[in-house]
Amino acid sequence: MSETIHCREDFLSVLRNAGSRLVVAEFLQRNCGHCRTMSSSFNDLADRYYNVKFCTIDINEVQDLDLCSFITGTPTFYFYRNQQKIHEYVGSNASTLENKIQQMM
Repeated sequence: MSETIHCREDFLSVLRNAGSRLVVAEFLQRNCGHCRTMSSSFNDLADRYYNVKFCTIDINEVQDLDLCSFITGTPTFYFYRNQQKIHEYVGSNASTLENKIQQMM
C-alpha cells in the first residue's frame, strides 16, 4: 500500500529512510478522474513491488511541499533514489508507469 504524505516532513522522512531504494511519489488531486483511476493501479504496484517505496501526495492538501508548485498535470510521478529525483512521468497509463518502475529498479 502507498503511504499518504500529509506534510513536507513526512515526505523528507520517506526519502531519507529509503536510502538507496527506489521511491515513487504520486502527485494527484482527489477530484481528478485520471488520478482516481491511477491510484488503484498505483496501490496494486505498491503491493507487488515490495522493494520500492511508494507514497501519495495530494497537491491540494499538502501546502508546505515546494514540489507541488512544479506539478503541471496530474497524475504526476516522481522517481527518487538517494533523496535525488531521477525521473518524472506525467500520465495515467498504468503499464507505462510499471515499465518506468522496472527500468529504474
